[in-house]
Amino acid sequence: MLFSSLEFLVLFLPPVLAVALRLRGQALLRWIVAASVVFYAFAGHWWFVIPMLVTTTIDYAVAIAIQREAQPRRRARLLGLSLAGNLGMLAYFKYSGLLVRTVEQALRPELASLAHYDVVVQRHEGGDLAVRMLFSPWRFPDRDVILRPRPEVPAVSSTPLGARGQMLTNPEGTGRLLLEGDSFAPPLADFLARHFESVLVPETGRLDGEVARDRPDVVLLEVAERNVTRLAREPRQLARACDK
Repeated sequence: MLFSSLEFLVLFLPPVLAVALRLRGQALLRWIVAASVVFYAFAGHWWFVIPMLVTTTIDYAVAIAIQREAQPRRRARLLGLSLAGNLGMLAYFKYSGLLVRTVEQALRPELASLAHYDVVVQRHEGGDLAVRMLFSPWRFPDRDVILRPRPEVPAVSSTPLGARGQMLTNPEGTGRLLLEGDSFAPPLADFLARHFESVLVPETGRLDGEVARDRPDVVLLEVAERNVTRLAREPRQLARACDK
């Protein structure tokens, strides 16, 4: 609910004003506080009410203390306490995330690259009320653009196996993969090795039972269209693939 929305102008504002015009004194102040709480609950996230009530309680207690205090220095300190509470709350909710990301990027400069984030565009569900008031939902799209950090990419090690090919290992992966293919197999293996415990890429150009005897959990055959004739090659030592 925004100040410019029909919900506010038609459903919220008229009854609030009608009741406020009939009240005086403390009753009027209590009504204004209650209406403010309801408005903030519907203006963004419901939990906006919690920091608002906290700062309102602090300001109310400080105002009473300032009224009772006669010394100017103590009154100034109380005023500073109230300002620190309000500005501290504002700084936490608006800039804590920015501060954390800035420190993280300073310690890890590689995270400043967009390659480490997914760009997500989604419907705006609330946030800075001042920003939301500048948009008319029926005239402009209301969207958030968010950068979500991608999960850490596990380290993959490569071990040449001579005539048997190449073995990629990842201690954080699960399962063993045998990848038989053409020139596209090595880059594909590098990608798949981020998910499997081991990826064996033979250099035979056809299925070799001697290689398959390692009992992989998954066997994947990759063949580009121009190399489809490789499928006609006879397998080598196929019986060895069935040995225990």
